[in-house]
Amino acid sequence: MPRSLTIPWRMWYGREALALDWPEGWEVDVRPMADAPALSDEEVAALLAQPDGSPPLAELARGRRDCCILVDDLTRPTPASRIVPHLLRELRAAGIADEDVTFVVANAVHGALKRPALDKKLGPEVCDRFVVMRHDAHRNLVPVGDVPGIGEVLVNRFVHAADLKVAVTGVMPHFMCGFSGGAKIVMPGACGLETVARTHEHTVEGPPARVGVVEGNAMRRLMEECAARVGLEFCVNCVFNSEGALSALSCGAPGPSHAVAVAEARRTYATDVLYGADVAVFNAFPKDTEFIQAMAALNVWADRGDAGRALVRPGGSIVAITACSEGLGVHGLIEYGRRQFVRRDRHGSFRGMLAGRNLLLLAPNVSTSTVHLYYPPEALHFREWGPLRRALEAFHPQGARVAVYPTSALQLDRAALALTGQGT
Repeated sequence: MPRSLTIPWRMWYGREALALDWPEGWEVDVRPMADAPALSDEEVAALLAQPDGSPPLAELARGRRDCCILVDDLTRPTPASRIVPHLLRELRAAGIADEDVTFVVANAVHGALKRPALDKKLGPEVCDRFVVMRHDAHRNLVPVGDVPGIGEVLVNRFVHAADLKVAVTGVMPHFMCGFSGGAKIVMPGACGLETVARTHEHTVEGPPARVGVVEGNAMRRLMEECAARVGLEFCVNCVFNSEGALSALSCGAPGPSHAVAVAEARRTYATDVLYGADVAVFNAFPKDTEFIQAMAALNVWADRGDAGRALVRPGGSIVAITACSEGLGVHGLIEYGRRQFVRRDRHGSFRGMLAGRNLLLLAPNVSTSTVHLYYPPEALHFREWGPLRRALEAFHPQGARVAVYPTSALQLDRAALALTGQGT
């Protein structure tokens, strides 16, 4: 077994390797996902020419006066800069001029992207030549009717006004809607604060869904209804490999293209997990730009209600790692002081995992005081691996069996998915 290993971190900010060394005699078991190779530019172009449930974009765009392209923010690894040039060529071929194309960053209630971040997401050339707006959940909103379970839905008026709506988004495991991607870029991505709040409020008491399962997911149905009301017609859904690179994509009508991407994501992200480890290391990469998103690192812990499928035994140690390159991050609902803030150990989606276990967080770009706003005072905060490893030795003086999940924000428990009939 290795005494030293590396895991990826710092998505969008260098994609470096973080070295983790281990005490002599500890059994360290690396549990990677199934993985897939990165797509070449030629493969990207070929896949974008084969839409699901929709005609090609050039045909869909013919006769339209303008187009709005929604993209996600840096909390997702979606490489919009590799995809957007292909979309623009299709739009030009359909007769939509560049000046009639607008980009909207569908950041929901996250923070606004400044120019350096926009360059990372869209590329400098697009930022130099096109109107790029960030969604504002507080203003420039219009109603699109009532949706059962939400009520009146308010959406970005610039998105709503566009003759053709197109989206580029990422498909990652999600504790509320099974997977991100597809219609989620509209709701909550381009919706008003009150609309977003009504979809989030019930998650405080317990997980509304199983990570990795969209079938029968009530929140996913709400998202798809909202996207249909807004008129999203063409969506590019991206799947990622263990380096955070684009490994698969599907495009076309939002529902069918998302279903294809989810099937591929389940294959790529599938992981043979270790139940009942003494110590488990959960790395938030490639969702590691913000500390506020750190619990995405526990996505691989899919079955949160079955003690027999706990990835860490009671009394064991959870190690959550996030580069948090942008520090705390921004969330207009769950950030400290906002209306839906709940300390993570009291949150229905996480308290069962955190209860009765040591929690150690490696997060170099936030203060310990900030950490203890979001986690209990017993949680230990570190900026470097060495001190954290020594704390683990103190917790486990007789040695430990360790499971390392190198990209756990993406990883899915293969066995838990199989129990739901969604296994790979």
